[in-house]
Amino acid sequence: MSLVGYDPQDKADDIREANDFIAAQLNKFAPGVYKAYQEDLKTNKLPSMDHMEYRIPYNLFDFASFITFTMFDFYNTPHLDGNLNKWTLVCWIPVFHPLNSPQDSPILANSRFDMVGGEFTFRDFQVYLDLNHETHVTCPCVYLGAAGVEG
Repeated sequence: MSLVGYDPQDKADDIREANDFIAAQLNKFAPGVYKAYQEDLKTNKLPSMDHMEYRIPYNLFDFASFITFTMFDFYNTPHLDGNLNKWTLVCWIPVFHPLNSPQDSPILANSRFDMVGGEFTFRDFQVYLDLNHETHVTCPCVYLGAAGVEG
């Protein structure tokens, strides 16, 4: 790790910064949902996206990392069942308008969400998304958890 200049503290700071950004955006967009996800997080003692270890104190921007987004009001509500999985899925991909978004002032896509480009690669998982076609994207990013609540 030291040969490639990996610094775990820098990585943790980057993840914390991303968590704070996502939390702020969700709180602006849907404050009631944000508050409910914070309550679920604390009630069920779940890890937040920026937690590098299990059972560390929560901060103002921590929220449940099992948040999901779907279209047409379909969603999987938090529930308990017998098929406990120790991994929590985490994902945040801002989709910028592929044709009208300049590099120095990106514009988030607000309709159709067409993605233009080549392959979006997750090298660690040996998986890629082919973005040469209109794609409905599901992103597999994992975070080790230990609670029995799914979302």
